[in-house]
Amino acid sequence: PPSTLSPTMPTSTLTSSSQTPNYNRGASMTTDASTQSESSLLNTWRHPSKTGGSFKSLSLHYSNPTQFASASDSSVDVWSLYRSNPISSHSTDTLWGNGDTVTHIRYNPVERGLLAHCSMDRGVGLHDTRSATPLRKTILAMRANCLEWNPMEPMNFVVGSEDYNAYSFDMRRLDKPTM
Repeated sequence: PPSTLSPTMPTSTLTSSSQTPNYNRGASMTTDASTQSESSLLNTWRHPSKTGGSFKSLSLHYSNPTQFASASDSSVDVWSLYRSNPISSHSTDTLWGNGDTVTHIRYNPVERGLLAHCSMDRGVGLHDTRSATPLRKTILAMRANCLEWNPMEPMNFVVGSEDYNAYSFDMRRLDKPTM
């Protein structure tokens, strides 16, 4: 039967195909098998980089389930489920001037255009996808592995670091952790 996925019903899951461990060359979207008798492929995305970049992290938009962001070797891209090319692409060269790999990315649960990311230069940064401008960035003592927003206080987020510690930050003051 044809898929009956509606844009207001977040009944889909992101899956990825991998050629090497931890790094994905492409991603695909399928409908949730529990709501449909047969899973059907919605779309497949390839990284637009000519150098063969790879997806490091994906984040589904909280209020718009048809939009997601990807972190990669050279850019942060915003995608639609219904397009095979990015809606917008933000090069790490233009965002921070260093062209470093973004390893983890998350949408803010309240601010629709706000993304936070971790990068290979030990950085944790914020940027606005609506204007493609960097907001703030801080450099940690060791590399950050993951990041999650606080759902109750959406101006705060927690970063997991390679030194086996978790650091809580207020996005208004990134100069030092709050905890």
